[in-house]
Order: sequence, then C-alpha cells, then structure tokens
Amino acid sequence: MDRSTSFPNKWHIFQYILVILAITILTPCLALGYSVSYEYYVYSDTEDWSNLPIHTGTGGMTSPVILDSTASVSGEVRQDGSTGNYATVQYSADLATGGIKAYAYAQSSNLYKSAATARINQIGFSDTLIFTLNAGTYVNDVDISLLGAVTGSLSSNLDAGSRLQYYIQFGSEILYPDYTINPDVVGSIDVNDPFSLTKRLVTAGTVLTNPMEFSYNLTAQFANINAWATGSGAESSSYNTGTYQSVGEVDFFNTLEFTDMIVPDGVTWASESGVFLSQIPPIDPPPGENPVPEPATFILLGSGLAGLAFYRRKRK
Repeated sequence: MDRSTSFPNKWHIFQYILVILAITILTPCLALGYSVSYEYYVYSDTEDWSNLPIHTGTGGMTSPVILDSTASVSGEVRQDGSTGNYATVQYSADLATGGIKAYAYAQSSNLYKSAATARINQIGFSDTLIFTLNAGTYVNDVDISLLGAVTGSLSSNLDAGSRLQYYIQFGSEILYPDYTINPDVVGSIDVNDPFSLTKRLVTAGTVLTNPMEFSYNLTAQFANINAWATGSGAESSSYNTGTYQSVGEVDFFNTLEFTDMIVPDGVTWASESGVFLSQIPPIDPPPGENPVPEPATFILLGSGLAGLAFYRRKRK
C-alpha cells in the first residue's frame, strides 16, 4: 500500500489547519446582522493619604453586553464614595434615530484624598446596509454617502482628566479620532466633527443586465469615554478645610448621529435591522427659502377662488 496516498502528509495537515483558522477568523467578519452593545466602568473610593482614614465606596466593571437583534438600549449608573466623591455614566444607542449618546462625570471629594472614575468603554451599534442598483447603463459614477456629525465637549480641572474616542466604520471607510485632556491641565475641548462616508457602487460606463446588490457593514460607537478625578494634587490645607474638588467631565449627549443617506436615482437601500434611520427628523429648509408650490396646489387654489366667486355672484 502506498502510504503517501492513504494518509495526509505533514504539509497537508498544515494546510488543513490554515483553512480551519481562516474560517474561524473570517466568519465573524463576514457575518451579516445587527446589534447594540455597551460596556461601562464606574468606581468611587478614598485612599489612605497622610494617615487619614480610608473610606471606600462601591464600584465595578460590567462585562461587555452585546444585544443581538436589538435596535436600542439606554441606561444610567452612579456610584458614590463616603466623602462626597462620586462617578456617573449615562448612555444610549438607537438604530432607528441613528444616534449614540454618552456622558461621564467624576468628582473627587473635598476632605480626603478620594478618587472617582467614570468610563464607558463602548456604546454603539452595528448594522448591515444593503444597496440595490437597477439594471441599466450608468453614464456617470454611482456614489452613495452616509452623512452625520459628532458633537460634544470634554473638560477637567487640576487632578482630573477626560478623554474621548469614537469609532465609525462604513465598509472600508474608518474614522477613529482621539481627544484627551491630561491631568494637571485645566481646560476644555469642544468637538464638532461633521462627516461624510462615501462608497462608489459602480464606475462610469458600467452596464448591468440585472439588478445588483452591494452590502456594507456599518459600525459606530463611542469607544472610550473616560472621566477621572483624583484630588491628589491639592495642598493639604484644602483637604482639611473642605475647599477643593477635582472634576472630570465628558459630555456627548449631543450625540454621535447619522443624519441622512444620499443615494442617486436608480439606487434603493435597506438595512438588516429594518429600522436604521427610520425615525430621523426631517431636514428643515434654510431660512428665507420657501418651497415652490406644486401644480396641483395652484389648481386647488384656483378652484377654491372660482367657487367663492360663483357663490357671491349667485347671492347677488
């Protein structure tokens, strides 16, 4: 018996292992679907400083919570220490409105060396967007664009800090900025980041004999909302007289939001969730611009005036 043809050699075994690993790694990336996820950490305690008593509050970290086939989530958590220090987070994500909100606040006490941390490791959603291009000849490039903006602010004083990261991926387009105010820096950052994510479905001159579908994964989340306060840098007299507080705050309850999907003629789109951007408010026209009445409006107005004139003439 030729053993080389009856049993796989070492190279074959190695190839099988590579295939299994590739399937294991790539399958989650290729999976369609939608979900909402969140993870937060809220802690508040007091450390031993200059032999002062230790006061301990409560706190803890959640495990990542991924809500498959769920379109929205919201929550609020607060932890208090025993010396006036506390930390709180608020969060929400809603596929229907296309909005994600996050808020973190940490405040140290004014009596002992206390600490507080409020962190949202992630809050956001993912969905699969499906675009259908009708059959036909396309003279121009066919582009679709997803519009939105990220607005909010960070602030902190001495012995505190704040940080924001957000992550948006639409197909191969990725946004991942980082804003940080380091400890011992008094300051604030206002964030106003409009964005437009564009995908080209086909190039000019493309001829489609049948409709064609294009699927892109959309992931959006606040990846690291972090506010902390330590109270460790104030003079000792401040701790004894109760005159000092350190505060870190990250306020993005103005949201990360998607505002519109721009698609040209011949293109229709839908989401795997069936609700993405289904409840966005209408965009108001700019001030001073009045919509032009449609012909049917003029016909209706003319009919009303003619009827009124006929009625007055009949009464006379």
